[in-house]
Amino acid sequence: MATNWTDITSYSRGERKEPRTWELQLPWIIIIVTRHKDYPGKWLMNCRQLCLDMHELTAKEIGDAREEAVKMCVDRCKEYLRSLLEQRM
Repeated sequence: MATNWTDITSYSRGERKEPRTWELQLPWIIIIVTRHKDYPGKWLMNCRQLCLDMHELTAKEIGDAREEAVKMCVDRCKEYLRSLLEQRM
């Protein structure tokens, strides 16, 4: 599991300083795991490069949510690769 996640939470003045948005930047992909006011108590993930936007995660803790988000991206990459390989045959 990648460990170079960065807290990119934007805090309002006087707001409790609890990280709620994390980003993993790789050379060709950016994964974001965040909380959203319209989804109380839920983690959401975004990865625009893989067409995974505002996907609700099942994990309750941030560490588990980040792992789940990475797994979803890996699964999507495998799906894309399978489709490409099928086109070669």
